[in-house]
Amino acid sequence: MTSASDRQLRLSLEKGKDALVYSYLGCTMSRISGRGALAVLMTVAGLGLSQQANAATLNFDGAGCGVGGNSACSNNELISQDYGDTAQIDITYGNTNASSVQFWANGYGSLDNVIFAGGSGAGSGTITFTPNAGFEVSLRSFRTANYNNVNRFLSYSVSAGGGFITSDTIAPSASASTDIIVNSAYFTSSIVLSWGPDSYYNGLDDITFDVRAVDTMAVPGPIAGAGLPALLALGGFVAWRRRKAAATA
Repeated sequence: MTSASDRQLRLSLEKGKDALVYSYLGCTMSRISGRGALAVLMTVAGLGLSQQANAATLNFDGAGCGVGGNSACSNNELISQDYGDTAQIDITYGNTNASSVQFWANGYGSLDNVIFAGGSGAGSGTITFTPNAGFEVSLRSFRTANYNNVNRFLSYSVSAGGGFITSDTIAPSASASTDIIVNSAYFTSSIVLSWGPDSYYNGLDDITFDVRAVDTMAVPGPIAGAGLPALLALGGFVAWRRRKAAATA
């Protein structure tokens, strides 16, 4: 049964802006303690901040060539432009010497089933990750190695939205492999991984990226942005009124 103090508090909150916030929360704040009210407010304010990312790796093991990129590749065969594509992302492969990057089974350090680009002694390759509408992408990492104990420097760059994310020049291992950690931010625009100028001898493998839905659950109105401090103050006011009513009952 509703007490007189509860009815009075509800009538007070139904006036002016506070009524909008109170109705939006959809709970009887007068029945929640100060800490409980704060927890509810922070939970509601945090809605939409976490999204499920779908990690994927391009490793060219048993697939990557042929129609749809579903067939195993042979040495020097072009990687299908469909390989790695999903309903969330489109991936394209660029090669200064051909219509796509190419496959090689072994001989690049400790890596098997790698991609390379260019011709002997020259050329560069690119991989472009373009999220479809409603999604965003992050490049996480890739592995590289030199071919057949040939020592060649690798210059790589990662860019998005017309600006560089990271770039470096390294000496990849010719007997093992080198891990490159990128961990870029998420972008709704394309991320481009480029490597060269001697990508014929620099093979890439295990290219890992994340795709997730763009956050469309941002909390509207008084909870968003500058309205959050006001909402927190309201929670404290409600708890104070509840304690005052209880003390005078």
